[in-house]
Amino acid sequence: MQENCNLLHYRDLCEPYLPRTTTQELLIIVIQIMDYLQSPSSMSAFYAHRALANLFDMIVAHCYREPIPGAALAQNNPILQVKQYIDEHYAEAITAEDLASMSHCSKGHLFRTFKKSFRVSPLAYQQDLRFEAAQKLLRFTSLRCYEIAQRVGYSNIYYFYRQFKKRMGVTPRHYRQSLR
Repeated sequence: MQENCNLLHYRDLCEPYLPRTTTQELLIIVIQIMDYLQSPSSMSAFYAHRALANLFDMIVAHCYREPIPGAALAQNNPILQVKQYIDEHYAEAITAEDLASMSHCSKGHLFRTFKKSFRVSPLAYQQDLRFEAAQKLLRFTSLRCYEIAQRVGYSNIYYFYRQFKKRMGVTPRHYRQSLR
């Protein structure tokens, strides 16, 4: 009987799908594993095993994540709905007007409340997610910089370069080279 309770609890915690950001991170790790396995380096098998362990850690962490305090209210909380929407669609063009209409709040109220809750504005939060994704792609893949820019939501490669250098202090190419 106790086992059934544990299984029910597990099913309640583990969503049947992974959020888009998690899926993208897992895809990056799978690409990284494939790169390691094709590498002639003597350490490639070690790095592939380490990346595979990271892959499983992410899946397990998703299934057993700690519930957010007040998560039951999340479905009715427009600010958490906006955050979840940004998490899943960070690479898309999102306007303040879109977020305000989604949350049924004025732009001002949405931005004040979001900033109070998460210490950044919704659009700054989106930019943070884009740069985190870009850093992971630069670190773990051999994609070209313009491909990474497109994947994280920048249609203008030069704007991506300027913003990356402004935030990180180096260009995307130099960032990647510094990691090797």
